[in-house]
Amino acid sequence: MGNYRRLCGISGTATAYEILKLRGYDVVAIVIEDHGLPNEVPLLPVLVLPPVPQDPSDNLMEWFDKSEAVFSFLKEIMLSVHSERIQRFHDMPKRAGDIFWWPFTQHKLVPKEIVTVIESRCGENISVHKVCDKDFITQQFDACASWWTQGPDATLQQWFQIELARDVGYAAARFGNVMLRENVYEPALECAELLLEGVGKGEN
Repeated sequence: MGNYRRLCGISGTATAYEILKLRGYDVVAIVIEDHGLPNEVPLLPVLVLPPVPQDPSDNLMEWFDKSEAVFSFLKEIMLSVHSERIQRFHDMPKRAGDIFWWPFTQHKLVPKEIVTVIESRCGENISVHKVCDKDFITQQFDACASWWTQGPDATLQQWFQIELARDVGYAAARFGNVMLRENVYEPALECAELLLEGVGKGEN
């Protein structure tokens, strides 16, 4: 929920957005309250709600009626993003098997069904995507974690360009350190694909 009503509201909303991204959260949309200013233009996708009535006795039913289209659109965005995300999870084992080199692994003996798709990390657990009748995310203890790499040093980011620091911060906050044996997670997979399309082209 963005705050464009007060002075510096755009800056505050942008800062909150970047902090969430650096801490490993996905932000699919920003919702703001309409106060007659075109403040939704700089940030996309942004959904604009009618002004909230200030009368404490207002039951907000009329406001909810006026806001129905916005909430419906927000629901569509969230469901669409979620569906695309789940589809990526389904595709990642095969994509990783085609281009990853996992140490201590006989790659031809690794079916895509046993590749662990890592969604995120929290403490000593990783969240992994599983399929058993339906898709779900479950916690799994990271028994292979390396203690000396579990706390990425934020001060090192001053040496990177801003864009790189954001991406590194996002991946570090979301995944920490992950041992790459028969596992796949999106930043590592995309990095490998970019390397093989660029300086490593023809080397796989």
